Amino acid sequence: MLGLQFEGSNWESIKDIPVDREGETFYILRPKLREVSHRLVVDVKLNDNIKVVTFRSALVVENRTMLNVEMMIVDANEKQVSDIYHIGNVIFWEERGFYVISSFDENYS
Repeated sequence: MLGLQFEGSNWESIKDIPVDREGETFYILRPKLREVSHRLVVDVKLNDNIKVVTFRSALVVENRTMLNVEMMIVDANEKQVSDIYHIGNVIFWEERGFYVISSFDENYS
């Protein structure tokens, strides 16, 4: 079991996080911030007999298009509340038993 404490945050600690089985577990962070419930995902995987525990956001943005994408977060009034994020596309393919990762446009940042 693991425990997680958020330093410098108002969120309560999360205790007794099981890591004995592979899978994703979602936790609702308390208290709400500005009336919004935030979530945390604990992802447990086994890679070559090594247990990998990942703490991440419940929101995952992937660009699987042939285009580069710009994204920003807006509030309910469509006011920009984040920076603009540039999400380049990534192409995966297998070559001679290896996975190759390449950006479609290397000049895009």
